[in-house]
Amino acid sequence: MSLSGALRPVRGALAMAYAVTRSASPRAPRGFVVPRDSADEAALAGGLPVHPARTLVEVVRHLRAAAARTTAWRSRSTWRRRGRLRPATPT
Repeated sequence: MSLSGALRPVRGALAMAYAVTRSASPRAPRGFVVPRDSADEAALAGGLPVHPARTLVEVVRHLRAAAARTTAWRSRSTWRRRGRLRPATPT
């Protein structure tokens, strides 16, 4: 990353993505955020979504949006487990 926050290309994006797709660890990432110039290389591994970004601001926006989706999903499932949220009944 440059001092301005722009993301620079990285070496080994394909190798990193390939290693993670072959990993059996439950803590393995569900996707990659990589510099836009390295995204094509990382996507060659397949199996995981690749999110290209040009700046650190784009990375933060992506992570905030992902956290908001996860929080909303967890909130609904917690309410459902406690019996406070009932599934919609078909009419």
